[in-house]
Amino acid sequence: MAEALLITRQDVVKFTAMNGNVDTDSFIQFVKIAQDIHIQNFLGTDLLQKLQAEIILATSGIPTAITVSNQGTGYTTGTAVNTTSATGTGLKLNITASGGLITNATINTAGTGYKVGNTATVSGGTNGAVTIASIYTIPTDYNNLLVTYVKPMLIHWAMVEYLPFAAYTIANKGVYKHNSENATNVEKVEIDFLIEKERSIAQHYTERFIEHISFNNDKFPEYNSNSNGDMYPDTNNNYQGWYL
Repeated sequence: MAEALLITRQDVVKFTAMNGNVDTDSFIQFVKIAQDIHIQNFLGTDLLQKLQAEIILATSGIPTAITVSNQGTGYTTGTAVNTTSATGTGLKLNITASGGLITNATINTAGTGYKVGNTATVSGGTNGAVTIASIYTIPTDYNNLLVTYVKPMLIHWAMVEYLPFAAYTIANKGVYKHNSENATNVEKVEIDFLIEKERSIAQHYTERFIEHISFNNDKFPEYNSNSNGDMYPDTNNNYQGWYL
């Protein structure tokens, strides 16, 4: 399936101490790492993939309802009538016509790339048009899970993964540590403190997720549907570190 990140770079900049000048290419890979390791660990493979699929659908501009905005002339009742639009593509309609006028239109094939309020011209006659009344949105329970519980988890787990590498660049000639004329590089112990602070915040949001899902997992069948090589959701949020 197509990959989708559950948060954006803007989410991290907005809700952490990360500076807005940090390049996306320097950070975004750590969102993927945190999603694959930490979020998949607590959601399980199937629920993570369900949320990814919902994000892809919700950002694809898929019409779910239309209205006839111009009845046009010269139309006959038909199935899978094509439309043209300056934005989206692929929308086909079932139309009902009377006296050459479009009296009703329903979606046969939704297409993608549309926005609410877009107008699409209906083929098969002259000047007939429909307006996009709504597009696909993430179902309420899944959207609440994503926005309230999963995104805060991922934002701070991503910081846990990013901070150890923030001061370094790996290039053709080796590994370089950043240096600034008007700033002082922090010591490793300070970086470790920041990592543990972010880990503590991430664990707090993870605990909230675990508590929520434990009382509401009947709303999310994917939480319990993992099989074979899938990762099964972990309900233990205790991080003990390494013992040497």
